Amino acid sequence: LHAIFALAARHLTRLPKYRTARGILYQGQLLPKLTTHDAVEYTLKCIPALRDFHAIQDDDRLECILATAVILRQLEEIDDEEEEARSDSQVDENEGPRSKEQVNFLAIIDAVLRSPPSQTLFGRRSLIQAAYWMAVRQELYHSFTKRHPPKMILDPEYGRGASRANKIVLHTAQVAKWRWADGSEQEWRESTIFTLKRA
Repeated sequence: LHAIFALAARHLTRLPKYRTARGILYQGQLLPKLTTHDAVEYTLKCIPALRDFHAIQDDDRLECILATAVILRQLEEIDDEEEEARSDSQVDENEGPRSKEQVNFLAIIDAVLRSPPSQTLFGRRSLIQAAYWMAVRQELYHSFTKRHPPKMILDPEYGRGASRANKIVLHTAQVAKWRWADGSEQEWRESTIFTLKRA
């Protein structure tokens, strides 16, 4: 819930169409005290759970941790896009330079997905599956916009029994990896083997 609030706050405060003299106005609801700092505050409330995911024994909570990391990665992508736009123009004197240090939510997503409890849960829980496929799509979008190979670890086991649409997404990720990695014949063979293992 904190991750959803963080993303919502960031989204509403960044778009000019929601800004009014009295504050943020969204679908007739005035949010006079909502600022970009609220997104940071809600994000910070998520960090302790993300840091301690390896100690979590509860299946529902583990699923929520993964969903939280995926939602916050979306927030990270918004910040990356704005950082690039800002680098093309002068930095506001009142704002000062932005810190480049940030949490790597992709690393958290990969770590949670590779944990034995997650691998056990994956075949029988829908939230963890939905979070995984969302994470793969995020990484694919990021890969194509940045023109670099996907960094997410794609486990062939998670592709077993996937829908045709999701298999196409995984195959596209492998092609992107081949295209922006070394582009070698060896890399192409590895992506083909990965695809065959999922079929």
